[in-house]
Amino acid sequence: MNHIKLATIDDSKWFAVISPVNKETHIIDNPLIIGFDTEYTSDSGKQKLLTLQFATDKASIVIPSSSTIIGKLLNDSTFLDATNTRWLSVDVFGFLMCKLGYKLEDIPDTIYLVSHFSQAEISNISNLEEISIKQLNKSLVASYQANLPTHLDFETIFKDSTKDTRSITFHIIDLYAYFPTSLEKIGSYINLPKVSLEGIGGKSEEYWKENMDKLLEFYPEDYKRYALRDAEICYHAYTKLRQFFIEKYNLDILKFKTLPAISSYIFRRDYLKDYVTPVRVIEYPRKKSFKSKDKISFSKTRGSQVIYDGDLNVRYYSMLCYHGARVESFYRGRLDDVKLAYYDVDSLYPSSAMLQPLPLKDTKWIKLDSNNDDLIQHAEGFVEVEFRFPDSFMYPCLPVEGSKDGILYFPLSGISFCTLSELRVAIQLGLQDYNIRNGYCFIPADYEINHPLKQYMLDLHELKKSSSKDTIEYNMYKLLMNSLVGKLIQQDDDNITLELVKDKLISTDVYNRITRRIKREKSVGSLWCPEWACLILGKARSIISQFVAKGSYFVSTDSVLLPVDTDISCHALTELKSVGSDLKKEFEVTHGVIIRNRLYALNPLEDNPNQRRIARHSVHMKESEFLERIRYGFITKQIPDLDYTTTKLINYNESLRLNIPLNTQYTYHGKINLAWDNKRLLLYPVDNPFCDSSWTRPLQEVVVSGRRGRKPRVSKDKVLNLYQSGKTQTEIARLLGVNKSTISRIISSINGGKSCQKDI
Repeated sequence: MNHIKLATIDDSKWFAVISPVNKETHIIDNPLIIGFDTEYTSDSGKQKLLTLQFATDKASIVIPSSSTIIGKLLNDSTFLDATNTRWLSVDVFGFLMCKLGYKLEDIPDTIYLVSHFSQAEISNISNLEEISIKQLNKSLVASYQANLPTHLDFETIFKDSTKDTRSITFHIIDLYAYFPTSLEKIGSYINLPKVSLEGIGGKSEEYWKENMDKLLEFYPEDYKRYALRDAEICYHAYTKLRQFFIEKYNLDILKFKTLPAISSYIFRRDYLKDYVTPVRVIEYPRKKSFKSKDKISFSKTRGSQVIYDGDLNVRYYSMLCYHGARVESFYRGRLDDVKLAYYDVDSLYPSSAMLQPLPLKDTKWIKLDSNNDDLIQHAEGFVEVEFRFPDSFMYPCLPVEGSKDGILYFPLSGISFCTLSELRVAIQLGLQDYNIRNGYCFIPADYEINHPLKQYMLDLHELKKSSSKDTIEYNMYKLLMNSLVGKLIQQDDDNITLELVKDKLISTDVYNRITRRIKREKSVGSLWCPEWACLILGKARSIISQFVAKGSYFVSTDSVLLPVDTDISCHALTELKSVGSDLKKEFEVTHGVIIRNRLYALNPLEDNPNQRRIARHSVHMKESEFLERIRYGFITKQIPDLDYTTTKLINYNESLRLNIPLNTQYTYHGKINLAWDNKRLLLYPVDNPFCDSSWTRPLQEVVVSGRRGRKPRVSKDKVLNLYQSGKTQTEIARLLGVNKSTISRIISSINGGKSCQKDI
């Protein structure tokens, strides 16, 4: 990461360490877990709740949001109308418990509601300001407390008998935080497929999904089967997942909100017996609160914290040398009647972690400030190196991060902050002109080669290999391996100011004024270890770069497109096979279109989805629609219609920042951008990649360092919605963090305030 990115992380980056688990979590006895889902329809951008679905091992139930459709679903005329503002109210909850076979006095004080992509479910709670909500990437988790009657049964649900109450805590769990995939795939892993709506009333499934209210009205039994299945998948997938972790790891996932947190805990508890860096304990004064009769009192005490006590220069260079995956296109345009093969590395990051020696607490660091051939060949570490590949070199492999745009380039010359494993590969591929300016390294001993993370990855890799591919166990082992690597460099946004908006202590206008003038710093995660993250990612790039050099058309993290007759034998392949991995040929490619990195279609005319590969980064249309346009362009050799319209939802942080209700649906007008990414130079201009084509050559350093940063995009749809809600141009500019002139230009470009385009 460059100095600009480094400055956005608070001081915790210098002192955080990985610590072994001191106190183990316990397994909760007989928890009440309920699968939970909602169905709704969209009305003028606002979502109208239709039904709530709940499922347990005892029963499944649909609760409608209107008493006018009770008979169609429940055949129960005694049910009180439950609106979307009261779905956790006494009457609804009591009715739910009775229908699921529970008496209120027998249930525990904590109830776990499991949903998938829970943003939709949480948005139906009216008093969001009273609920603890946390955004975890695309997942949303929440906690909610309600005072409910001590005694409540079906006969007394609708009587006002609420004198004796007790507090019950609801935890809303997002299955997506453990399984970041579709509910359909999750259902297939547990042999519980989603119910198909195809052909009902002569209509397609897509039609019914967009008109769920009509399905409920005309085909209530089909609606009920379809709606209940999602809640059933949530319940059975989560309980099976929970049982898997209890039996395999003696761990209750109810204690963890995400899979990376679970992976981190297992590693720290079972594999980490000591700190992995030098540490020391610091003490600091603090106040401890305690209850004394009817008041809260405080006493002065001292707290302690374990912090990093190694060489700060080592940590500094490890962060400068940390970069993401290698993603480049070496070819742009049409692929017609070719013989290529799409290869994929099996578990690139876990394999890199197993192959890469890692520093530990007693590692002896050596300062490296010159071209010491012996250390370059036998040591591991991170260096600042000035380099120049020959001008004719096609695939330079040393990373240089753009000083202004933060994009990762691989130019012919420049100053690279990289790992020694990357420098070794560069030398093997032909680099001769280089000069190490500074860096730190260590000569790995046996305990640094066979480090704790290697054993963790080896165990999971063997378990994955012994599991069937389309099972919940196989996918868990795979996710556990990959998620841990990301935790090593995790950075968390500081949302304290945003929480003040939620608590109505400051307005959205004040929030945006603050964040425009003061940069929001990020804090580091609980498994922060940039020394490990830097070396693992560097090893991954050095492995994939050896395959790239064999004539790749593009590289994307762990996959490469090569001529079909390429001899892929190399040192990287030998290393991968030594830890049970491999470079696997997924399918052969005969035709396609490469627009730029992460925007391409291989074998788009192929009907078998396993024999084609589609990448549509930053294009928010459905894959089927995108594929249809790519096919048109490929067949006709003409640029297809690039404009598209889709619907998007307001997430939790956006809802607070823009003062728009959570999960509000809005129309998004986009345009597929065919422009080249300029990470390399085209030999010939290609305006129409469906007809023309060109190879590329690497950039020079002057091009990299001279590039300007990208301007932030501003959605015209959001501008229009805010403008129509009565906000002034100045207020909109503050909310979106842009200049007022930008907002004025957008508004003036909208014809009559009706039509919208994507971005400027």
